[in-house]
Parts: sequence; C-alpha cells; structure tokens
Amino acid sequence: MMVPHLHNLRDIGGLPAGEGVVRRGRIFRSAAPLRDLPDIASGVAALGISHILDLRDTREREMSPRVWQSAALEVHHIPVFGDALGEIRFSGLAELYAIMIEHHAAAVARAAGHIVANGDTPALIHCTAGKDRTGVVVGVLLEVLGVDRAEILADYERSQTLLGDDYLADLFAGVDLASLPGGAAHRATSSPRALLDAALDDISARYGSAEGLLLTHGIAPERIARLRDEMIVPTSVVVSA
Repeated sequence: MMVPHLHNLRDIGGLPAGEGVVRRGRIFRSAAPLRDLPDIASGVAALGISHILDLRDTREREMSPRVWQSAALEVHHIPVFGDALGEIRFSGLAELYAIMIEHHAAAVARAAGHIVANGDTPALIHCTAGKDRTGVVVGVLLEVLGVDRAEILADYERSQTLLGDDYLADLFAGVDLASLPGGAAHRATSSPRALLDAALDDISARYGSAEGLLLTHGIAPERIARLRDEMIVPTSVVVSA
C-alpha cells in the first residue's frame, strides 16, 4: 500500500482479535500529508477512504492546508492537544504521552469515538508522524476491539521502520538534517513499544480499560458493541475467503 508523500500509511485490519480478526479496509493510519499535492488525496480516495480524522493542531495543518480539498473527502479536525501543542514543555516522548493521557484524554476519546460512531465508513486517522497521537487513538480502538496488547505494540512499533529518510526529507524540507538539534530527527520517527505500553497502562489505571475511557467520556456501550460487530470478522470467514 503506497501513496506518494503520504508516509507511514497502513490498514490496521488483519490483526487477530479474540476469535476473529479486525476487518480490512475500514481503519487506516498514516502520517500527515506534508505537501499540497492532489495525488495524495486521490490516492487516499482510491483506497476507498471517505473520512479523514486529523488530530493535529491548527498550526500544524498549515504545512498542507489544501491537500484534502482536492478529493471528495470529509475531514474531521480533532486537535488532541487542543491547539496548545506548541506551548507544552516536555523532556521526552514518555512525558508527552503522560501529558496526553492526564490532560487530553477527552480528546483521545472523542477521536476514537468518531470511529466508534462511524465504524462502517472507511476512515484515515493521522497526526503529523502518525505514531504518537495516532498511535494512542489507534491503540485505544484496538484494545476495545479485543486485539492482544503484544499485537497492538508490534503494529505501533512499525512506524519507526516506515518513517524513513523520505519522511524526514518532507518534514524538514529545505533543512540540512545534520544541522538539526540533537535527537530531533530521532524523536520525529521513534516509536518504541514501551511508550504506547505505558500510555495504555496509564489509561487502564485511570479508567479501568480503554473501553472505560470511552464510556467515561460519553461513548454509549451499545455503540461500542456495534463497532465490535462491524469490525471483527470471524476467523472461519477469513480462512474460507
């Protein structure tokens, strides 16, 4: 699966979940489109995607403000950090994740809740790299669907392989990568499983489970049950197909 200049793109379908697997073609994740190229939107639409869930702050969206306008895509802007990311001071990604769970869990739940409410509509979830905010939202959804934690973390960790030099070249266009402050490029692509593991543990400690997070923030239990029915395909069906 490839759309030029849309990095870290993948379908989260196919992961085992209880007695079945997550349905393919419904929930995709990626980095942000970092260029205003119409081929990006048309490539996404060709995958059957009709909804875009953009988790970035408004300022981040200025990197490619018109890209999704070039195709029939419905864009939902849910800034996880409430348009305040530039004001947050953190020493590393672990601290940023802790801030996300402690102070912005409602936005995480709102983003996941959009997928819960529209589970039959193919959607793409993205932030800037498609690994941190996107990683937490997707991690919550996969836990709600009953995917084993080890599978969730393995999918999350794939981002640091998929976010390579081409991504950095787009992200830091016109900047000599060797001149960046120490660790900047690493933080832009790093997704060790321990980061998401700790975030999901934090959610469980505060809310009892990923489902508890959604319930606490107003997502109806019948909608969650309907998402499971929609998104989990029995293994026997997959094998016979």
